[in-house]
Amino acid sequence: MKQFYVIGNPIKHSLSPKIFNYLFDHFKIAARYDTKLIKDQNKFCDFITQSKNNVSGYNITSPYKEIAFKIVDEIDGSAKKNKSVNCIKVKDNKLIGYNTDEYGFSRMIYNNKILLNNNKILILGYGKVAETIVYYLIQNSNSHIYIHGRNKNKIQNFIKKFENKNIRILDSNCNKMDIIINCLSTKINSKNFASLLSYLPVAKTDIFIDLNYVKINLRKILMNKYISGIDMLIFQAIKSFDLWFGKKSKINHLEIFKILK
Repeated sequence: MKQFYVIGNPIKHSLSPKIFNYLFDHFKIAARYDTKLIKDQNKFCDFITQSKNNVSGYNITSPYKEIAFKIVDEIDGSAKKNKSVNCIKVKDNKLIGYNTDEYGFSRMIYNNKILLNNNKILILGYGKVAETIVYYLIQNSNSHIYIHGRNKNKIQNFIKKFENKNIRILDSNCNKMDIIINCLSTKINSKNFASLLSYLPVAKTDIFIDLNYVKINLRKILMNKYISGIDMLIFQAIKSFDLWFGKKSKINHLEIFKILK
């Protein structure tokens, strides 16, 4: 029986085991998928090194995506752009690193019929996922992008990566955005998230896209449409499934998405 893990800290909230164990059952694959809580980088590296002979693949969540990039043997183009790995395939005892963030986000945008052009888009956060989303927005829209977070120096360093005049720190006088995309880590609990929003001048948005699927308090913001991160999670899981099993999976992404959703 093949073994797969999702590794992170925290990890108990993860829905990935339910998704993948359903897929294994649906496609009659002898495999098992479990969560693995690891609390520091050294233990993370040790676990990967010691378990890879008996594991066929890993999904990597916060805070280990960058260290995963450093320890894999081969890096797919999807992970090179922002040096972040969230999916590992074990092949011939080698670790091959991928990143499914852009794929998951793009399919979520398409599936929800969201038009990105000519918008004012606010990004909450400046981590690796936010970096992927900003690159995608630059390549696929002509929107103005604003960044909001708790540390202005980190925001400025984040913006410098892109060398794009359409990206800037959120103006304190801005009251409305067309789209808000929450890229904050699940490590930020409801209390800290509420504290961050208390400094947010934006009170209205047409669409709020939450890349997490853990419930947060959004009562401060008026919105016309809310999109949960569950869509992105499912599409990322389907992509990982394809990477692990290749053409043998014979999986229709949209069809299986509807079943899982």
